[in-house]
Amino acid sequence: MKNILDTVPCHVLGAAIHFNTLNSYFNCDIQTTSYLTAMQIVLENYCQFLKTKNGVGHVFVESREAQDTEVRMHFHHIKAMGSLFVSPHAMQKLLRDISFPPKTENNVGLQVADFIPNPFARNTLGIKQNKHNLYQNLRGLRYDGSIGKFDRFGIKVMP
Repeated sequence: MKNILDTVPCHVLGAAIHFNTLNSYFNCDIQTTSYLTAMQIVLENYCQFLKTKNGVGHVFVESREAQDTEVRMHFHHIKAMGSLFVSPHAMQKLLRDISFPPKTENNVGLQVADFIPNPFARNTLGIKQNKHNLYQNLRGLRYDGSIGKFDRFGIKVMP
């Protein structure tokens, strides 16, 4: 896996939420769903990436049949409403669709993506990395917004 990450040109975008901090800022009764919050920042940064590359994007989420409808609704909500920094018009122009390939399809992109969240989650929570981990390789692949802002565009930790 390290060889693949070192040779294939790619960027990592993601979001992490410190729930203890979030709960100390906002009562649980008034919070929006954390999945919507995380998806909003990821799509916002993805749009920024697509704009700098003069591209359009598709979103692939591994199917979890029970959650697919809710995730699809969040995706379309964000496209329709925009985000804090990206307009709905830009979202609709830059983001094409969302797909939910099942795990049984063995989608190569999703198989590679499976290795990404855990090292960043461990780092965010201050948990020691596993003996064999990809954190240093992945850390270098964080998207920087073309302005050196890895913590803003690569892996955004909230709040």
